[in-house]
Order: sequence, then C-alpha cells, then structure tokens
Amino acid sequence: MHGVASDRVLQLSVQSGEGTTSMSSLIQKAMVNILGPLATRVIELEEKTEAHDRDIKELQDKAEADGIRLEQHTGQIGKLSHDLNKANEDIRQNQGHLVEHGERHAILQGEHDATRALANHMDIGHKSTA
Repeated sequence: MHGVASDRVLQLSVQSGEGTTSMSSLIQKAMVNILGPLATRVIELEEKTEAHDRDIKELQDKAEADGIRLEQHTGQIGKLSHDLNKANEDIRQNQGHLVEHGERHAILQGEHDATRALANHMDIGHKSTA
C-alpha cells in the first residue's frame, strides 16, 4: 500500500471551481469579507481619534488662555489687596487723628465755655457798676 499511495499525485483540474485561479479568487473574496468590516471600523476609529485630538487641542488652548487670564486676575487681586491694606492703614491713622482732634476740640470747647462765662460775668459786673 505504501507504494501505491506515493504513486498517486493530486492534480487540480482547470474546470470552474477548481484550480489555482479559482482558489486564489476564493481566498481573496473570503479575506475581503473578513477584513472589509475591520477596515471600516479602523477608519471610523481613526476619524474619532482625529476628532478627539482636535477637541483636546481646543481644550488645551482654552486652558492656556484661562491660565493667562487667571494670572492676570491674580495680579489684579494682589494689587487690590495691597490698596485695601493701605486704605485700612489710612483709616486707622485717621481714626487716631479724629480722637486727637476730638480731645483738642473738647479742650477748646471747655475753654470757650469758661471764656464765655467769664465774659458774661464781667458783662454783668460791668452793667451793675454802670
């Protein structure tokens, strides 16, 4: 049997559906049917990736612009804080001056009242001698 099996050679006929051309065509169609949906899906994923890349770039640009604005606002807040601290210091100094001037005014008012009382007393004394 061993000799008989080696004597047989398989040959493909050239009839339709047999032979190397038909086999190549069949394999090619099968590969297209298998790879076609995969290729379509890869293209869809590439398009989505490009859209995501554009979105990420847009968000990065926006974040950079927001960062610049934040730095500007931080600088403005620092200046306003400095101005507010200076205004508070000026208010404290002015309050101290007001207290000092209030005390001086009270002294002057007391002296004025004493002078008026003395003037009235002298006027009454002068009228009584006259």
